[in-house]
Amino acid sequence: MADDRRLVQKRRALRLQLGERGVDVVDLEADMEQALALLLDPLRGADVVCKEVIRLMDADAKARDEALAAARGVAANQNTVMDIKQKLQQAATGSNFETRKTVENFVNTWFPQKAVDFAKWASGKDFNKADVKFDVAKQLLQLSLQQEAAMPGVRSGVGMSELMGNASPNPNMPEKAIHDMLNAIMVRNQAIRDYGEGFDSRVRPRADAWRTDNIKNPYAPVLPEWEGEWKSTGRHAPQVYKLALDMMNGTSRDELVQRYGSLSRDQQAEAARVINRIDPSWRPK
Repeated sequence: MADDRRLVQKRRALRLQLGERGVDVVDLEADMEQALALLLDPLRGADVVCKEVIRLMDADAKARDEALAAARGVAANQNTVMDIKQKLQQAATGSNFETRKTVENFVNTWFPQKAVDFAKWASGKDFNKADVKFDVAKQLLQLSLQQEAAMPGVRSGVGMSELMGNASPNPNMPEKAIHDMLNAIMVRNQAIRDYGEGFDSRVRPRADAWRTDNIKNPYAPVLPEWEGEWKSTGRHAPQVYKLALDMMNGTSRDELVQRYGSLSRDQQAEAARVINRIDPSWRPK
């Protein structure tokens, strides 16, 4: 009887093994049928590839459109920031400087949704006093951070909070504190513009080339490639924009070397180009 039971178990194991192999054969046949279908119908295969490329192009276009929208948003107010910075420079030379009017104009243009709250906060304050100017700098920084939190397209590492790490308001130098903060806003804005406009400059010609000849010009997605340039070793790394800000704020050469000596020559040159895009008239002091 024991031998009969062992024989039954072996037969069951054999049937199970054959059943598993049967599944493998079915899967293999299905794969072969699909491959054969693509060979016999090359248009079907081309359609599969084409749909995938279009999906990648659509993803690039969506990310590009969001980045361009952010770039257009900050470009519209960059002149206002520059105007206030120039007025601050005039104040340093002793010319008439209407602090309250200038700051309120800045808030109305840059943070219109916060203008009423800021006017209430500023009511009755003497903007010519050093401590009030310092408070103004902190208020503007807070508004900038609030605005940035609601903005798309701000790259990691080049936001106001990171940039202001090297340009925090100093109560002993209120004009300098606001001056440095305005520089930080302009550098942050330039980073947003560089990302959106640079992204667009790659997506358009690549998509056009693929549409012209998709065999000769296979489409490679732009987004991962472009994001890579904003990492630590890329041309648009966060440290590049921090270097640009420190240069604009008059940081000494020795400090710049200490902080950014590890950057490549191309990255250092890009920091100078960032400043030139912000203010072509800028010269190191």
